[in-house]
Amino acid sequence: MLSSVKRALTRRRRATTVLATALLTAGVGLTFAPAASADPFRCPSGFGSDSQSLCAHVIKIDAGSTLTVRSGPGSGYSNVGSLPNGTLVEVECWTYGSSVNGYTIWTQLYSAGAPRYVSDYYLDTGHVQSFLPQC
Repeated sequence: MLSSVKRALTRRRRATTVLATALLTAGVGLTFAPAASADPFRCPSGFGSDSQSLCAHVIKIDAGSTLTVRSGPGSGYSNVGSLPNGTLVEVECWTYGSSVNGYTIWTQLYSAGAPRYVSDYYLDTGHVQSFLPQC
């Protein structure tokens, strides 16, 4: 009896495999998500240093205030610029730095010159370590 059950299962598996192969070959029922959904932080077309650039928005800045851009990953580094709330920036990598509201991740912004950093606390990257390399 056990061998007859095994034969029935084998026939059923073969039939399922044949059916699945036929459906795949015909393209029936296949739906693919758009590529953009795989990279939620991909820079919009025409923005960034290349087509693979990743971007983020400055958030959590009070009206009339700006986010200080630093020369290194910490509030003790010199001020090299500022960004208002909502600004789109190209991001390169992340590193650890001084704590901002208990958050020690700093993101290096794309720069043709010297590196520039902002606290990731003020970017909409979510868990930046999951999609950017460490600096």
